[in-house]
Amino acid sequence: MEEARRKKRHRKSARDEEAARLRKLLHKHPLLVVVEIVCKDLGRLVLEFVHLTQLGIVTVSVGIQDCAVTGALLSAESLLDYLEPGDAGSGSPSAATAHQLRRAGLSPLGQYITAGQLGKPYLWAQRLAGLEFIAGTQDPPAPAAESVAALHVEATMKQIRARLKARVALQGQLDAIGAGKLPLPDPVSAQLPAARESRLVSWHSISPETYRASGVLCAAELDDCCACCCACFLAKLEHPAGLQLSCYVALSPQHPRVPPLVGLKLAAKRGASSPRAASSSALRALECELNVSVPSRLVGGSRAAVLPTVLATAATALDVLQRTADGGGEPTHHRLTLRPHRGRDRVPPLRYDPALHMFTHGTG
Repeated sequence: MEEARRKKRHRKSARDEEAARLRKLLHKHPLLVVVEIVCKDLGRLVLEFVHLTQLGIVTVSVGIQDCAVTGALLSAESLLDYLEPGDAGSGSPSAATAHQLRRAGLSPLGQYITAGQLGKPYLWAQRLAGLEFIAGTQDPPAPAAESVAALHVEATMKQIRARLKARVALQGQLDAIGAGKLPLPDPVSAQLPAARESRLVSWHSISPETYRASGVLCAAELDDCCACCCACFLAKLEHPAGLQLSCYVALSPQHPRVPPLVGLKLAAKRGASSPRAASSSALRALECELNVSVPSRLVGGSRAAVLPTVLATAATALDVLQRTADGGGEPTHHRLTLRPHRGRDRVPPLRYDPALHMFTHGTG
């Protein structure tokens, strides 16, 4: 019994020693900097910067206040992830940190960040503090310099405000799409047919693994690095005649600057006619239209609505695919197609020209 008690005391002592080493290595400077960024009509962001004196890095904790919109995309823990490409804030910007933790017998820094014991050591936070790290070296950072911070303060504040504005807009769009609506601004609505027969019947989130296992062509572009930071969704569009279009959508953290990645699958409901004209080449052409052409045509404030615009364009294209599969029929005002060439069409005319009120084979 006495030996068992000694072992228990020894184990407790070892845990205490580890906790002491952790407290020492993650020691925070007694002074911290709190920055409040007010975004009109959107809310406030409260950034708390802390200097870890032993590790020589700066961490930042984010708080959101007075925001009228709530949702997963407005989580304070991930709102500023990937503000710059590749900067998730999940690890130390200094290569020496891993060596310091390993020498002290402690876990990797990311574990303490995930547990909420620390803020995130974003690269932009280091630059705001005047610290510069050289990638791939274990040298300590250069001494804090006001000139380094001054170069980045204004640009970083603009990026943070733009991120909050984009996330609030995107969360509102996701809420509307989840209710079966496509919130399109007037300039975008004017570029699409006034009437669409196909409609959005379902919209829900999926895992990146489900996206990659879907077999859509662009799933190969969603590599491991992108998959861990993208939000993936599945939209299903349906034409009254029974043609169904599944849209696999991956949203980048830098949306809308980086447009959605959309993959397509076409099927017919049981009992409906098979989509003979909806060949793989037609789907590839439609994917190109949605992933490249549609985002490139959006300018100014309309670019924030790239997601509902892509879905509305897909619904319009589904009308064309169904019309082509039916073998034509009497054309109506919004179904007229322009044939700029003779011979067999390899793909249907998927692009709508609002000036001519016709569908054409777009060239760019």
